[in-house]
Amino acid sequence: MRPGLPGQLPRWAGSLVLALALACPGAPVHAASSSLDGVGLGELDLAMLDPGLRSFMEEALAAERRGDPARAAARYRVVLLRDPTMVPAVLGLGRSLAAQGELDEADAAYARMPHEAEVVSARARLLQERDPETALALYRRLETLAIGSSETYLRQALLLASLDPTQAVEALETWWELGGGDRGIEPYGQPLEDVVVAVALGLKGQGDLDTAIALLERCQQLWPEPEEPEQVTALLDRLGVERQALSLVVGGSAPLSLQQQRVLDRARRAFQQGELVDARGSLRELVAQAPRAPDPWAALGDVHLALGAVAEAERAYVAASTLAPDEASFHARLGMLLAERYAGRRHREAAAELNAALALRPTWSELHFRLAAVQREAGAFASAASSLRSYLAHDPEGAHAEQAHVLLQDLERRRPGGDVLPPLPAATGEIPDPARHATRVARVYRERGDLAAARAELESALELAPDYLDALMLLAALELEAGQEDAAIAAYERCLQAAPGHPRLLLSLGELRRSGGQRTAAAHLFEKAAGEGAPEAWYLLADMAMEDGRLLEARRHLDLYFQDATGGLVHEPALALDARVRRSLRVWRLSLGSGAAILLILATAVLVRRRTGSTLGQLLEREPAAYPEVARLLSAIRHEVLKHNTNLLASVAAKLEAGDGQAALYAAERLYGEVHGGGESAAEPGVIQRFESYLAELERVGGRHGLRLNLRRRDPVLAPMYRAMLRLRRLERQLRRPHRSSARLPRELRELSRLLNEEGFRDIGSLIQRMSVLRVDPALLLAVYRRVSCEPGLEGLTPATPVLEGEGSVVPVRIFRKDLEDIAANLLRNALYALVEELPQEERRVGIALVEEMDPVTGLETLAIRFRDNAPRPLTDAILRGRRIERGLGLAADLLARHDGVMNVETLPGEQRGGWTKAVVVRLPRAELAPEERS
Repeated sequence: MRPGLPGQLPRWAGSLVLALALACPGAPVHAASSSLDGVGLGELDLAMLDPGLRSFMEEALAAERRGDPARAAARYRVVLLRDPTMVPAVLGLGRSLAAQGELDEADAAYARMPHEAEVVSARARLLQERDPETALALYRRLETLAIGSSETYLRQALLLASLDPTQAVEALETWWELGGGDRGIEPYGQPLEDVVVAVALGLKGQGDLDTAIALLERCQQLWPEPEEPEQVTALLDRLGVERQALSLVVGGSAPLSLQQQRVLDRARRAFQQGELVDARGSLRELVAQAPRAPDPWAALGDVHLALGAVAEAERAYVAASTLAPDEASFHARLGMLLAERYAGRRHREAAAELNAALALRPTWSELHFRLAAVQREAGAFASAASSLRSYLAHDPEGAHAEQAHVLLQDLERRRPGGDVLPPLPAATGEIPDPARHATRVARVYRERGDLAAARAELESALELAPDYLDALMLLAALELEAGQEDAAIAAYERCLQAAPGHPRLLLSLGELRRSGGQRTAAAHLFEKAAGEGAPEAWYLLADMAMEDGRLLEARRHLDLYFQDATGGLVHEPALALDARVRRSLRVWRLSLGSGAAILLILATAVLVRRRTGSTLGQLLEREPAAYPEVARLLSAIRHEVLKHNTNLLASVAAKLEAGDGQAALYAAERLYGEVHGGGESAAEPGVIQRFESYLAELERVGGRHGLRLNLRRRDPVLAPMYRAMLRLRRLERQLRRPHRSSARLPRELRELSRLLNEEGFRDIGSLIQRMSVLRVDPALLLAVYRRVSCEPGLEGLTPATPVLEGEGSVVPVRIFRKDLEDIAANLLRNALYALVEELPQEERRVGIALVEEMDPVTGLETLAIRFRDNAPRPLTDAILRGRRIERGLGLAADLLARHDGVMNVETLPGEQRGGWTKAVVVRLPRAELAPEERS
């Protein structure tokens, strides 16, 4: 049943009655009556009317629907003459009169029926703007007339929003209890959010921001996040800002007198000496005398924490941070207490305090680490990772077992309550109240992360009071959060003009100077801050001295810090730094005597290493097997480094003398590599770097053969080249900036060109020739035969000596000694095995002949080495070309092909054989030396 219409039947019953009425004569019902529900009269109502009144009622409803309120009112009056208690007619008459602007007559019409809920509700809506008190009385009467209806309480709340907001909240609570919490209900066209906003504004006018915020939050929960009512969300945000702004005590701190400062210093010394009870007594008396001074509160919190009185320590830290919200250490102390002494139950508050401290001092690395630990335990892993990245140089340490026991005890600790500070007197002075209020609002916006809104509030505050210290300090903090260090420095300098000698300002400005690399200016600011009573400045000075290696000065600064400080976030880092300084001083004192000896030993070792080591020539004499690899690397140096790169030094010198600097830039790219990004360090290797890499490869070759090469200092060929390359490297800056080069540069380039491109090129060529040109004589081949004949399986079964032909011949060929020895060994081994398998020992013969041949067409000379035997087994060129080769002949063919040689089988007529069945002939071109090699 619809509220406000008692006795009305369900709609299915109305349909039944209508059907019965249509069946009765004398009761005509218009077909259009089914559409009259919108004006409060349905089919059932018409069916139950007296037949004489039904037509007037239908005409009144039709006129009202057409927008003719005068005709409708006349018809309703006719109905009421016959039936004065007909509720639909009274409602229709009131609506028609109100539509004509006759509000008093409409009120009088509704007043005829003071006990009908629907009529009373209509009258209350009519009077809620004209006579709110009467309307409120009517809505309260509805509580008994329409029991169970929740809408009357919502209408009461709307009226009470301006009359009595507290009772309006009670009406809303009753409305929620009666099931009116559906956000879709809009009673009589009034949205729920309008009612809640009106009540919240009324509460704000009374100063009850907490109740207003709670009411808005409850209303906001009825909507999903994407559909949250805009006006509720906006008002909730603004009221939150106002509440936090009112809770701040900006400018509420007061300095200590000289006598009170001495009491504070004595209490700090007592704390340092372990006299905690005495320090606590002195500090309690001091905060009673000067409750608006933040430093005694912070020191008292340190003492309480040392005594294990966690609740009292928290209260003291809250007082200090409230009185001085721009002091980072107070927020940090409170944050660490909340993080460490509540077993993780207040990590959100702890993170907020630590973030507030970091906003004031973003370079505080120790605090980044502590914040990371809090965020990690709270489950904010991404934020913890960001904080850990900001903490650059430390790792977490600690006794985990002890921390576990402390956490178990802290789980049962309760949060302290009660007011910390007495009410403060009204602010007086030259700063106008609007500037103070704007600064408080800006501070809240900053804490919420809305930097643009905070900056706008600050600009309005500074327009009213350009020298307002609190606003200037907050402006500096905003500039720091935006990453504008220069603007932050300028803001802090303006603060110092307004408050010269302020220790916390000096600390903040000093840290900015230090992070910007201005260490001298930072040290000067820290010294001034220490002189003004900031003990942290002594720690920062000690840290800077330790970074510079000034241990004695760091020790002295730390002693001054421990005299003044009772605790704080830098206390543990100061203890750690003190231990490091003491340990370094001990090591320094103990190592003074042994340091000189160690340096002497190291210098001697370096000198010996520089003076010792083998040369490339010694490697080649000892290990002929290294010839190919050494020759490859030397050829690369001669062609890649010298011939194609450093050969341009002389032409560059000529271009520089002619005023062409582009040639120098081109040479610099070839020599030192291309540069990317505007710097002078090569992003791609140049010629000098490739030369050094070739030297390193040569040294590794020597290491593989058991020799330590010292090519850079002892080798007669490569050491002069290395020294020339060092001289060339020192010219990089001048070649990259030819417009700044000296007049000596062309002469230096010509001298280096002579050392590298003439002497170095010639010496490397001679060394390559020594390795690749082999003078072949019978003695070399006879030595190979003797080594092969002593191998297992052949020893004692071969002829003692081969038949040698061409004794006394010495022919130069271009081949490595090791390769020729391998070719000869494989051919002799194949022949000897064939003899052992096919002939008795007394018939076995082997021969070696060296013959110089000349091509009659080209005139080229060739060395032919014939390896002969008398084994019956045939061997032909087809077998060699078809790779049907026996013991080691494939390796011999491959090695020979590398040096432009050929190999074939030679057969002679019977009368010319001389007892030999065949000969394997190896032909190598006679060496033709290049002009530089002959020189």
